[in-house]
Amino acid sequence: MYGGRDYITALYLTLLEIKDTYAIIATIQDAVVGFSMTTTFDGGLTVMSRASRVHERFRGLGIYHMMKEELEKHTR
Repeated sequence: MYGGRDYITALYLTLLEIKDTYAIIATIQDAVVGFSMTTTFDGGLTVMSRASRVHERFRGLGIYHMMKEELEKHTR
């Protein structure tokens, strides 16, 4: 994404290794079409959205919002 300048490519695995990071992926017919992740800090008092992406061909289908709803459920 972003003309090859997306930081996620370089940091994705590192972000997943951070304690209290929760990541989900969205799939359609076994193909990954999106992902989103959050990290919890301050003993659960602060939740930060780390990164979210939806493949450009699958935008406008509500995938991002479904992932965010799932992350909010996990946070609660």
